Amino acid sequence: MTAFFLLWLALPGFLCAQQACSRGACYPPVGDLLIGRTQLLRASSTCGLTKPETYCTQYGQWQMKCCKCDSRLPRNYNSHRVENVASSSGPMRWWQSQNDVSPVSLQLDLDKRMQLQDIMMDFKGLTPAGMLIERSSDFGKTWRVYQYLATDCASTFPQVHQGQPKNWQDVRCRPLSQRPNGHLTGGKVQLNLMDLASAIPASQSKKIQELGDITNLRVNFTKLAPVPQRGSYPPSAYFAVSQL
Repeated sequence: MTAFFLLWLALPGFLCAQQACSRGACYPPVGDLLIGRTQLLRASSTCGLTKPETYCTQYGQWQMKCCKCDSRLPRNYNSHRVENVASSSGPMRWWQSQNDVSPVSLQLDLDKRMQLQDIMMDFKGLTPAGMLIERSSDFGKTWRVYQYLATDCASTFPQVHQGQPKNWQDVRCRPLSQRPNGHLTGGKVQLNLMDLASAIPASQSKKIQELGDITNLRVNFTKLAPVPQRGSYPPSAYFAVSQL
């Protein structure tokens, strides 16, 4: 199972020029936030950190393939540490949680204020049944939810409405698309802040100011996807991301 997660933001060298913008937001070139910053990223659960852990996935229609996760050494070929979500790790590396652990979070703690534009995740295996994305603009003192996401919003987050937010405090749940029957790998999630604020009556500069300012970002996987059982032994249930 692999997931792909990309964070696009204004590069820090260009943010200094923002101070010279007196009539609204500037628009510097964007870059991948995690490049060179994986030491600022942490996961609440990672498979194989203290001892090797076996996980099994479906192989073909009825067969099962079991592998070892051994993350004690970061450069092991079967190490699935959180730094593997950076695009520089390559397509054959990914982060993976321990089996049957939920909820699980990925958190990025920046040492300076940044401006976020997009969040993109590409999952290796099943997309989580429920998740939420939140950010802090005051170095973790307070948190605000960007969006809830679930395959079934009504049952997973019954207190949260669906649709487009109408104001800055209005947080909604977006349905996650179901993979076609039989497709157990892949799945993408993207959150664009301008799309998120499309129904809020405000200028683009105001939307960037209200939503883009971050010092910390957290992705909370709250519900494992149900794992289909085809045979006598069910596949393992876990969260996995190949790029963030």
